[in-house]
Amino acid sequence: MGRYIAEHDLRPAIILCSTAVRTRETLERSGKALTRNLPTRFEDGLYHAGPSALLDRLRRLDDTLPSAMLIGHNPGLEDLASALAGAGDADPLARMNEKFPTGALAVLDADVEAWKELTPGCARLERFIRPRDLAD
Repeated sequence: MGRYIAEHDLRPAIILCSTAVRTRETLERSGKALTRNLPTRFEDGLYHAGPSALLDRLRRLDDTLPSAMLIGHNPGLEDLASALAGAGDADPLARMNEKFPTGALAVLDADVEAWKELTPGCARLERFIRPRDLAD
């Protein structure tokens, strides 16, 4: 996944990562594409957070940040992505709603002016990549 992120220049303005060992390992394995010169916050509140708590956290981001990456846990992360994604190509949406496996990447684009305006259905699913999609 780290190679995919680097090859597609997916560099969020900030990374919010759960403090769990597994999420820290996920971030570390993503490689230097993500960890070099990117502000990263490890937050206890992301550990097993539900979709409402994750949405509330995103709504509190500074509006100068154009993008963010959440590294967290299912089912909260999966439920949040499904709730936010009101549009997108049918196939990736169906795959995401069917199963959001560990290590998957959902890229959403929300047409909002401020983070506090995030609401269910406000985003378009731009990509949904599962680890098995990248198997050599």
